[in-house]
Amino acid sequence: MTQENKTLSIAEKVKALAMGLIGSFFFTWGLTYFQEQSEYRVPRILIPVFELFGNIGLAIGLLILGLGLMFFAYKKFTEYGGKPIIMLILLPVLVISSFMISKSTQNTDKRTTEEKIESIREKANVQNDKMERPKMDNQKANDFLDKREKLLAEMTKAKNSQDEATFKKLESQFWGLNKDFAKITMEISKDKNYIAFISYSDKITNDVKNLIGK
Repeated sequence: MTQENKTLSIAEKVKALAMGLIGSFFFTWGLTYFQEQSEYRVPRILIPVFELFGNIGLAIGLLILGLGLMFFAYKKFTEYGGKPIIMLILLPVLVISSFMISKSTQNTDKRTTEEKIESIREKANVQNDKMERPKMDNQKANDFLDKREKLLAEMTKAKNSQDEATFKKLESQFWGLNKDFAKITMEISKDKNYIAFISYSDKITNDVKNLIGK
């Protein structure tokens, strides 16, 4: 093999490794995107899929794209004299590493969002009884506020009629909604009414706490 051929072979192997790395990230994103995220990394080729089929379609598309890239990376690497065993070991390692990096990034984003929410809560004056409900573009956010308002009204009625059993049941349902709060706030983090949503939601919480204290 001439020096020129050796150089070409090395260059193509490096390209194959890079292709395998990209494929491993796509594959990892596909695994995680079956659950809704606050934001998505969407390759240009999959934008139509994401727009038509949402996160599930994107997840499946990324899995296929990632597997395809890793397959062609393996094929290219071996075609230029690379040992198959190297890629058979390296590709799973890349997938595992990509998965760990992706999870770490998601956890960091979640902590950042939670810290941002707490900062907003400290600055916002949520004691204003005249605060108006914000109009949200996100349907889940609107549904969340609908549920909280409905439960507040029912709890007020139960408290006024001294129906403690019903009140306790409604109270449990109200606090049960908190599991959706962090997820929704991550989704609407770029919404113009983001701060108003958090403030209004906290206003309802304060109203409920006042009912409990009566």
